[in-house]
Amino acid sequence: MTPDTLTKLLYEAKVLQRGSVIEVHTAENEAFNSHVQHLKVSYSPDAVPHMPTELVIKKNVPTDWGREAGRSEVAFYQFIAQDAHHFPMIIPHVVATYDEQTGDSLLLLQDLSATHHLPLTRQQQIHQEGMPAETTLHQIVATLAAFHAAWWEHPQLGTPPLELDTDFQDEEHFRDYCQWLDQNWQSCLAAEGHWLPQDVVSEISEMLRLLPRAWERYLARRFPTHHQLSFLHTDAYLANFLVPRTNEDGTVYMMDWQLPFGGMGAFDLVMMCASFWTSAQRQENKREETMLRRYLATLHAHGVTNYTWDQLWEDYRLMILIFLQVAIWDQTNGSKQDYWWPKLQCLVSAARDHDCVSLLR
Repeated sequence: MTPDTLTKLLYEAKVLQRGSVIEVHTAENEAFNSHVQHLKVSYSPDAVPHMPTELVIKKNVPTDWGREAGRSEVAFYQFIAQDAHHFPMIIPHVVATYDEQTGDSLLLLQDLSATHHLPLTRQQQIHQEGMPAETTLHQIVATLAAFHAAWWEHPQLGTPPLELDTDFQDEEHFRDYCQWLDQNWQSCLAAEGHWLPQDVVSEISEMLRLLPRAWERYLARRFPTHHQLSFLHTDAYLANFLVPRTNEDGTVYMMDWQLPFGGMGAFDLVMMCASFWTSAQRQENKREETMLRRYLATLHAHGVTNYTWDQLWEDYRLMILIFLQVAIWDQTNGSKQDYWWPKLQCLVSAARDHDCVSLLR
């Protein structure tokens, strides 16, 4: 990113009205699902308006899924900008562009590294190394709940860019989805079945056999009418949040909006609280239950009145069964064993602890 290129970009986006960029220093970021750089920028003295000097530039990877993810993220930022003051948890952006001809996308965000940090790195999360402070966890889950509350049963749910998960839009799509999950599981067994524990194989096979029942029992009364649905992050791991370095009451930010869609808020909670937490970590000081109760209390505080603890707990148990299949997809999609196997173990453990399969019997 040269000064001339950045200047041109800012003028094309109608962000910079006068002046120019005179110097850019770049530093690489280790993001694996996009190209990310940190920029330190100097502007000419006549630059108008006053611009941030520390920025993050994010570009898509040159693959079909990368271009689609980039398109989706740009659409999200452009949409959210219309009402940005209602979403303090979204990192302010300077530029969000998508090229229809090439399929390439570019985001220019404010760099918050000086004031915020990750509560856990991706590697710490995968290997269950450490746990953020309880106050930090409460901040994070309250931030997620505030975002969900803003979109709770929103009249625009189901319309771009607030599309629902297509796999849950009707019974036919859900049955196709269940069939696809079973194909993934058979592929996983063909590759890994010689060492996977037999009790895990049996339990997942039983879950998949019963999963089509979920449509009539739980989903049919929710998705067609958008009842108790919201707009989800869908990648709500702790490593996708930024928390204040010093001020415990500061804003928590959510990042990486490549694949948001409408659905049950419990889906995001399962990613956060079950996908990489062991049974011991979930149960320590009732951490998991406390997080869910804080989530519900924050929904209520933001005006959501038609949702109870029993409904949240049922949704959470059901979404454990749904999200467990994501770990299987990770394996069939080429993820390394040291990523998908810890994730699968944690989710199977959560399904056992909460007797999730009994929802379908």
